[in-house]
Amino acid sequence: MTSDEVKKVVFLSSCFCIVSTLIIYFLNGQKLTLDTLKNLSSVLSVVSVFWAMYFAFGWKLPYVKKILPKTNLNGTWIGEYKANSEGKEYEGKIGLAIRQKFFSIKITSFTIRFQNYSYLERVVNENENGVLQLDYVYTQDENDDVEERVRKGVTEIKLVAPDKMSGYFWTNANSNGRICVTFKSRNHYNSFEEIENEENE
Repeated sequence: MTSDEVKKVVFLSSCFCIVSTLIIYFLNGQKLTLDTLKNLSSVLSVVSVFWAMYFAFGWKLPYVKKILPKTNLNGTWIGEYKANSEGKEYEGKIGLAIRQKFFSIKITSFTIRFQNYSYLERVVNENENGVLQLDYVYTQDENDDVEERVRKGVTEIKLVAPDKMSGYFWTNANSNGRICVTFKSRNHYNSFEEIENEENE
């Protein structure tokens, strides 16, 4: 959560509490009674419940999401990668399954052979430079048949259109390359086989 988002939450919550307090105060004949204090307690509960619901799912709803605008990357993105490893070039299909919550984001990337899982993620605030950038560090779920170490890497991708992301990646296997994906579905798939099975149903 950025500092601007924190300030906005505090500001909106304060405004709601102040306005509600004044309304309750005048409705009670400008008297501070026990009922007035109980009503004020209810106001605080309403504010807490509202933000809890907003952070859980409200940030993705039309109109409501404008309170704290955040790009929703949830779903599966499909595309291609081109890589260079020790002078050899290769390419193939790649998918990104992005599971995003208001406060966190996780990425599972998959190719025909491998699955990778992110364990360190960062979304660069798009309000700072006008472009949303997703950076993440990932590790493979298992070793390559011809390698003894688990491959790890870093990916930096930018949202270049509402349904398209592109960027670069680097791995500890001395490879690097470019990745370009387009949005496919809000569903989360972990392999091309899952996608094909659903399309054939």
